[in-house]
Amino acid sequence: MVALPLLAVVRGVVLALMGQADTGGIAGVVGQVLASLGLVFGAVFFGFSVRYYLATITVLATTSLTGGRGDYHMHFLRYDEVPTHIAQKIIEETKKAREEEKAAAH
Repeated sequence: MVALPLLAVVRGVVLALMGQADTGGIAGVVGQVLASLGLVFGAVFFGFSVRYYLATITVLATTSLTGGRGDYHMHFLRYDEVPTHIAQKIIEETKKAREEEKAAAH
């Protein structure tokens, strides 16, 4: 079942690379562009699907191996710099909150 569409794609690519593809005017060119986009998006979707299923299999295999009693550790990696406009807003809000705490304490 899969072999026929795969052979058609391979034949079309070979003919296009050899310059022998019959485009059939503007409609053929539009068709080739849309077909190429479909192949690219399909390949991207397939790549993400493979990553998803591999991750799912890994989680299921790990859970079944540990019987759900495994442990997980998270380690700090790095700080990322906050954009200046956001940092200024955070600083102002923190100063306000500290002033309000001081006023409430007195």
